[in-house]
Amino acid sequence: MTGDEWGRDPGVQRMRRIFGKIEKAQGNFFRVSGLSSFTR
Repeated sequence: MTGDEWGRDPGVQRMRRIFGKIEKAQGNFFRVSGLSSFTR
């Protein structure tokens, strides 16, 4: 496999966008709540 062959797959691109949005929302949640993302 050379480079990012998976990255050309439309389904993979869609999931990467979805996970990116989830990570952004999670970051915003931790920022406004004052909680640390490292606290269990």
